[in-house]
Amino acid sequence: TLVLGCLEQESTSLRLWSEVASDLGCDITASSIDERLTGRVVMLLYTILQWSIQQKLEVSSLPVKKLEQFCRVILYDATLLTLPPILKQVFQGGRDKTMGQMKLQVGYDYLNAQLQSVNIHEGIEPDQKDKGLLEQAVEGSLLIFDLGYFDQKVLADIQARKAFFVTRYQSQTGLYDVQTEKPINLVEALNNVEGNWFETHCKLGHNAKLRVRLVARRVARQEAEKRRRQVRQRAKSSGYTASQRS
Repeated sequence: TLVLGCLEQESTSLRLWSEVASDLGCDITASSIDERLTGRVVMLLYTILQWSIQQKLEVSSLPVKKLEQFCRVILYDATLLTLPPILKQVFQGGRDKTMGQMKLQVGYDYLNAQLQSVNIHEGIEPDQKDKGLLEQAVEGSLLIFDLGYFDQKVLADIQARKAFFVTRYQSQTGLYDVQTEKPINLVEALNNVEGNWFETHCKLGHNAKLRVRLVARRVARQEAEKRRRQVRQRAKSSGYTASQRS
């Protein structure tokens, strides 16, 4: 009843579950379903979810020549689910302390069309603390993720496992010349670019000194102004002033 009810509609309810149960030949009221939603049922559904992730679909890999060098292409990201206030002590949210929030960390193998992992955290927990990303870094895999997971040690660990990554550059992280290890002034380098593309090999991070390839693409003036506004708005909402370097 619960599984088929959730599949039937994006937003489900006790009433809908009662109707699904009736369609399956089991007459039960919404309140009776509510009484049966115990901790044991939660663990049962969680176990079913984890078991289902382990089942591999028999599908062919994405026919893209450039991706043949990788065994997996993992898209890794998080999504926030708002929970009823009664759960706010179990799953703490962000700024809204009156509601609970659950954060789902999801790893999806885009190359082989396989769901690889689903990890559950409190909504207040930062993405960098999630261990699921590094678990996907098997030899020959490519991991794609956003700035929320940017951490020099994690990037170094991915590379040490002979895996690859693509992520955005964190603007406050140091860049260094591959040969001399002297600091690179990225803003100055980008200002001297005549075309729309810039690419260089460098070392990333004062501590990690991780060998990376950095790629930049020029955007239209209107898009650039939009992004600057977004940077200032994020800084203001977090209580600091965005640097000129950003």
